[in-house]
Amino acid sequence: MMRTWLYLRPVQKNLSSLGFVRLLSSLPKISAKDVNKNVRIFQHVTPSSSPRPLVLLFGWLFAKPKHLKKFVDMYNQQGFDVISVQVFLRQLLKPKRVQSLMRDVIDLCDQEERKYQQMLVHSLSVGGYMYGEVLTNFEKYPDKYGDVSRRLRGQIFDSVIDFYGIPGGIARAITHNKSIGNKIDTTLEWYLKKFPSITSDYVKASEAFHDNKLQLPSIFLYSVSDPVCNPEHYEELAAEWRNAGLYATSRFWDDTPHVSTFKKHNKEYTQTVVDFIRHTGVTDASNIKVRTEPPIDEMELLAKGKIVSP
Repeated sequence: MMRTWLYLRPVQKNLSSLGFVRLLSSLPKISAKDVNKNVRIFQHVTPSSSPRPLVLLFGWLFAKPKHLKKFVDMYNQQGFDVISVQVFLRQLLKPKRVQSLMRDVIDLCDQEERKYQQMLVHSLSVGGYMYGEVLTNFEKYPDKYGDVSRRLRGQIFDSVIDFYGIPGGIARAITHNKSIGNKIDTTLEWYLKKFPSITSDYVKASEAFHDNKLQLPSIFLYSVSDPVCNPEHYEELAAEWRNAGLYATSRFWDDTPHVSTFKKHNKEYTQTVVDFIRHTGVTDASNIKVRTEPPIDEMELLAKGKIVSP
């Protein structure tokens, strides 16, 4: 069943200052729909004179909705609609399920109300693998999905991992205990060797990710202290794409855990993303206003009684 919420402009109930009221009153009206357990759609309610841009947000393993909502808020407050996607461990271990889910996501992008939206991809951690499966579907069904693929304008990769980082990434996502993590890593390596057809699917998604056949502008965001990341690989891939004449850049930080840079360095992260958006031309730069404060979580404010539900 599809569930829908409407995030309304807040009223002055339980607010402590006029400045806070003015800040909240600038928030857009957003409707949120649960398509299924994996996919949520966040759309502006207020009509726009031209199609709004759309972000495909691929989350990390075990990400909670409230965590992904921070990224959703950043894009909503910049004028974007967002389709947020995450997979569960049981799905991640069976690529055919992820491939089917990604086809569902592409189909959502091809619905009439989204047919003319220009798109960006923002992948976080294992979201890099999910995006790889989007690309394999583009390659497998060019006639069906060609219009969608041509609307992609750029790709943002935050701490991404694909096939080659999945065993270690899953192990660290499950536990911080090194001994247990090593056992999980070893078990997953055995699993991949035991089922070569599954490994083949992972490899195809990885190759689609690395090939960048859509020739999209790209940016890698990461922390050099993140044990899950492979900074050298990011920089080598960015250099390879630049040598092919594509726009590819990166930005790194020194001191943040896995997929935590946005939380710890919010202003710098947001500015970096907005600068990249401007480069892609996905929307008029004059319509983008960088928020220097962390994106406001409307659901959190609703829970605190600071905004009123419909």
